[in-house]
Amino acid sequence: MVASGLAMAYGFDLIDIVFHGSKAPISPALRASLQHSIHELAAFALVVRHIGASLHHSVIFKDGLLSRMWFGQCRTQD
Repeated sequence: MVASGLAMAYGFDLIDIVFHGSKAPISPALRASLQHSIHELAAFALVVRHIGASLHHSVIFKDGLLSRMWFGQCRTQD
């Protein structure tokens, strides 16, 4: 991971921008890569949050939410 990050930074001349205070604009390829990374992180966070919420309902609340959402018979509350 470190090597690929350094290779990417070197390829986009980020070393000069960070250490020499360059006012050069960010390349479109890097901008697209940053947008992809942000959206990837947001999607991952949503998946983790959904898994955490399902575990919370199963372990803490014990309200049978997953069984109500699962395929099968329709159960109504009395």
